[in-house]
Amino acid sequence: MQKQRRSRRLRRVMSLLLIMIAFIAAAGLWWCRARFAVRKAPAEQYALTDVRRADLFPRIRASGRIQSSKRTIIECQLERFDGGHGQGGISGGASVILKLVPEGTRVKKGDVLAVLDSSDYVEMVRVQEMNVEQARAGKLQAELDHEIARLALDEFREGTMKETIEDFRQRIILGRADVERAGDRLRWTHSMKDKGYVSAGTVKTDEFTLAQINAALEQDQGALEVFQKYTGPRTIRELEGDILGTQANLDYETLRLQQQMDRLAKLRKQVELCTIRAPHDGYVIYANDARREIFIEEGMPVRQSQKLFYLPDLASMEVLALLSESVVANVRAGMPAVVTVEGLPDRTMHGRVTKVAQFALPPNWRVDSHYFEGIVTIDDPVAKLMPGMTAQVEVETPAREDVLAVPPEAVASDDGRDVCFVVHGDSLERREVKLGQVTEDLTEVTSGLREGEQVVLNPDPDEFELAATPTPATPAGSTTALDAASTATAAGEVASSH
Repeated sequence: MQKQRRSRRLRRVMSLLLIMIAFIAAAGLWWCRARFAVRKAPAEQYALTDVRRADLFPRIRASGRIQSSKRTIIECQLERFDGGHGQGGISGGASVILKLVPEGTRVKKGDVLAVLDSSDYVEMVRVQEMNVEQARAGKLQAELDHEIARLALDEFREGTMKETIEDFRQRIILGRADVERAGDRLRWTHSMKDKGYVSAGTVKTDEFTLAQINAALEQDQGALEVFQKYTGPRTIRELEGDILGTQANLDYETLRLQQQMDRLAKLRKQVELCTIRAPHDGYVIYANDARREIFIEEGMPVRQSQKLFYLPDLASMEVLALLSESVVANVRAGMPAVVTVEGLPDRTMHGRVTKVAQFALPPNWRVDSHYFEGIVTIDDPVAKLMPGMTAQVEVETPAREDVLAVPPEAVASDDGRDVCFVVHGDSLERREVKLGQVTEDLTEVTSGLREGEQVVLNPDPDEFELAATPTPATPAGSTTALDAASTATAAGEVASSH
């Protein structure tokens, strides 16, 4: 039994040794084939392209959405009015929507967007029309009173006063004549008394008559003086005061009528505002607010200054584009742009950049990149363009003339760095490069390559086995240390061959 076990153990050991020898032989054979096989030139293994100079016309692409640069907010413009004379008012300018135009409707200037209940305002207009007529009657009465007061002053000044003064003057003239006649008679009576023809009583009677006439004349003269100095001016002042009073009342009634008429005009305006019309051509969007559970619909109560519609002006359209932080520095206001819309694939529009945000938008939790908002105004919007459509923008940046360039397929990313694989004799050299502007066909190389070199298209860094140390990026057109060493090695090989 022990001999059988030893024999089995020996056979196992021999089997393992044979397997190891076979594996080593296979590996050696593979190494010899790989070592001594004829290496193919890079041109026979890979697709190559030349590093050359070219003029680039780069375009920066960005996504965005269509919006209107002129969006009118249409609100409920009804106002609160007291009914007047204890009739109450309309609380907060409230009403109810009776009719609505469907959301998304394209409307023209003056088209009806909504109709609100105007019955309360119509009733207030009816009451106010009566108030206006009452105020108008009050003004007419005030005008009449004022005109009568003016006529009374003119009548006194031009009529009564002149007649009274003239009457006093006539009475004074007659009194003076009576005094003169009474004086003559008294002198005659005295002469007749001296002759013994009349008695002393007759003389006394004539003297008394003369005194009475003198007293009446003095009274008339005093009355005329008082009238001219006091009574006449006082009466004029009183009449002028009446004119001022009636004028003040007329002014009040005029202002009252104007206020009533203004109120009537405002109430009539409220009736008109119950029919909401489009201030310009546009596209109707309801001003719904889901957070506050406000949804515009027929039968809904509305209040003063409540937002009802958004009316974008379809003649003034723009794109709100999102510019990546990697390209935003190259975009400036005034640059021309081409706009295409996903919903209108056959139409191309032209515009220009009008604004670039100075600060990035807050980062989204889904992506780490930062984006800046840019506004592209559309110069020739098409007829079916609507707010909210998805758009693609191509911004035309200034041309780059006579720069080193390679196709985008010649640049690979290796450990987060841009690299190219340059043909170096029968091998490839990994070269780190720095890039500039990019177009669909070419990518600008600012350092790392020289004109005339060949690079691999669509390289895969994991497939290339490069003995040389990766070359750091150097300015385009300069000679690297690796290039100098390669040139010296090549010169030595040529000398040895000779």
